[in-house]
Amino acid sequence: MQVQEQKLDVRRLHDEAEKNAAPEPRFVRQMDDWQNARQGDLLLIRVPTGALKAEKPHASRQLAPGSSQGSRHTAEAPAQVFAPDGGNAAVLAEAGYDSRVCQPALIGPVIRSAQRFEVAHPEHAHLSLPKGDYCVLHQRDYESEAIQQVRD
Repeated sequence: MQVQEQKLDVRRLHDEAEKNAAPEPRFVRQMDDWQNARQGDLLLIRVPTGALKAEKPHASRQLAPGSSQGSRHTAEAPAQVFAPDGGNAAVLAEAGYDSRVCQPALIGPVIRSAQRFEVAHPEHAHLSLPKGDYCVLHQRDYESEAIQQVRD
């Protein structure tokens, strides 16, 4: 009888976890230029419209490289995602971002959207962001000698 009760407790915990796995999106009402929002190991920085080079469409909507569940940050439609440009590091540095984090290896894609959009992730709350241009900045892996992104 005790084993059956434990199985029921485990099932209840599992069901509760499933119910809470997809939280409501974090709704960011307003973001001014150079303000940011974090989703896991990504920092999304609102930038002045047109401040960043964004000419080449990104191959996918995925914002972090990799195929693990932890790397599946995606910018949902209607947002457009553009490949990162090495010159964007200088734009961030001029805006006052620390040169240690404004390294080309840490700067991800540019997101442009004329309407509110969501950044989705299977393990984090989705972010609902106002229209505008955003630069994705990856968290730095300080355990490595080289400047590189944290890998989920």
